[in-house]
Amino acid sequence: MLRILTKNWWMVAIRGGLLVIFAILLFINPGLTAVGLAIYFAALLVIDGIFNLIGVIAGWKSSEDRWLLLVEGALSLLLGILLFRAPGVTLLFMSLVFAFWFIFSGVTRVAMGVQLRKEIKGEGWMI
Repeated sequence: MLRILTKNWWMVAIRGGLLVIFAILLFINPGLTAVGLAIYFAALLVIDGIFNLIGVIAGWKSSEDRWLLLVEGALSLLLGILLFRAPGVTLLFMSLVFAFWFIFSGVTRVAMGVQLRKEIKGEGWMI
C-alpha cells in the first residue's frame, strides 16, 4: 500500500488540495445553507473516490495489497452519489459520522493510555 501511495504521490497531493478548496469554500460562505454544505460534501466524496480509484488502478500491476484502497475509493464514490440524491440525509449522516468518530477516537485514546501506563509516566493525561 505504501508503494502505491508513494508512486501516486500527486494524487494524494490533489486530494489534499481538494480538501483545502472545500475548507475555503466553507469559510467564504459563512451563510451557507445546509443543502449547499451537503452538496459540497457529496462532491468531495465523489471526487475523492474517483481519484482514489484512478490511483489504485494505475498501480494495479504491482503485487502489493490494494483491495482496501479499492474498496475505500468505491465506497467513497458510491456514498457521494447517494448523498447527491438526498442532500437532507447528508446532514444526518455527517452528524452520525462525527459522533462515531468522536466515540471511536475517545475509546482508542483511553485504550492507548491503558497500554502506555507500563511504558510512560503520566498516562492519565492520555486517558
